[in-house]
Amino acid sequence: MSNTLAIAAVTSTLRDLLDKVAERRPFDPNPEPTLAGAYCLTKPPNQATKPEGDNHLNLFLYQVTHNAAMRNLPTPGTSLSGEQSPPPLALTLFYLLTAYGKGDDEVLSHRLLGRAMSLLHDSGTLLPASIEASLAAAQLHMQVERVRITPQPLSVEEISKLWTVFQTPYRLSVAYQLSVVLIDSAKPAHSPLPVLKVVIPETLPPYPTLTGLTLPSPHQPSARLATTTIPGDVVSLSGKHLDGTSVTVRFEHPLLAEVRTLTPLSGGTPTQVRVQLPNEPTKWPAGLYAVSVVISRPSEPIRTTNAVPLAIAPRLTQVSASGLDSQHLSTITATLDPQVWPGQRVSLLIAGREYAALPPKVKTSTVQVHVPVVSKETYVVRVRVDGVDTHAVNYGSQTPEFEQGQKVTIP
Repeated sequence: MSNTLAIAAVTSTLRDLLDKVAERRPFDPNPEPTLAGAYCLTKPPNQATKPEGDNHLNLFLYQVTHNAAMRNLPTPGTSLSGEQSPPPLALTLFYLLTAYGKGDDEVLSHRLLGRAMSLLHDSGTLLPASIEASLAAAQLHMQVERVRITPQPLSVEEISKLWTVFQTPYRLSVAYQLSVVLIDSAKPAHSPLPVLKVVIPETLPPYPTLTGLTLPSPHQPSARLATTTIPGDVVSLSGKHLDGTSVTVRFEHPLLAEVRTLTPLSGGTPTQVRVQLPNEPTKWPAGLYAVSVVISRPSEPIRTTNAVPLAIAPRLTQVSASGLDSQHLSTITATLDPQVWPGQRVSLLIAGREYAALPPKVKTSTVQVHVPVVSKETYVVRVRVDGVDTHAVNYGSQTPEFEQGQKVTIP
């Protein structure tokens, strides 16, 4: 790509572009003999004034900085996957453009400056063909990134400091930045041989570990206990080294003084254990449980896996509503299975809003909530116990639909 001549290539290309300042721009008067013969110099401002006072421009490179955005990036398209190419020298160039009218005529200098700024504005970027024509040996025209021309605003303080350095009277000028200029690094690239085989080590420990939990329905975020007529949901625990002579599944809940344990279903494997939730509504409150597996093997200590979360949802077995009272409130009465325990947070979700129920003081199956209702119609109701909602949607049918038992009509 480009070499150390890249900076000179940018200056030469800009100068060649500004040498066309005498050419008529669209919508300018034609002919305009007062600007004929105008050209561009590349000298410090204190040396740019011509004794004969010709119409001319002066382009001065007053600052070169590293381009922060591409300073540590390799040249696009120069390295393959796995290779480490040294990043190129990425530069941003700052130029000061000054116009000089013939005979120190400021109006002529302003006309020159207007044409020059119009040229740079319409160019926008330095075309590869223009760079090659100006200085092909720099090879800057071959870089992937384009060299863009951007106006560089200068404050009064910056202008004052800049011209004080030049030690010459100030003349009306504009500044531009050109970026990005890439100069290839001379350091060789690091190119290792291709990898023939990738070996991925076992990241799980050699002792029993749970990696996940699968519910019966992928659409429901929780499982439910059994009832006298409905079997409990089957939960699948996946992991590593889950086999043993004795396997037990533990369920822990903040409200339970003792851990609940279940025996897995038959057919377990070293990577999967299945367990069915029981019909014990008085012993299993709804909410979030921590589930782990206890495994015993001959001549080994009893091991307990890490815990994974399981949400057990309540069932809404019955729901009814009273008519509106004088305050336009309806009392919604919901019957739940399992019971709500003291200390649990219960709320009713209806018509897109959540209404909290009074915290129960004893175990109860019935929850009442006073709800402001806008109109008398049928609503879908959900009850939330410790953040776990009743199942309001039946995904077992051909098309998902709301459960009939989850609806209530305001009389």
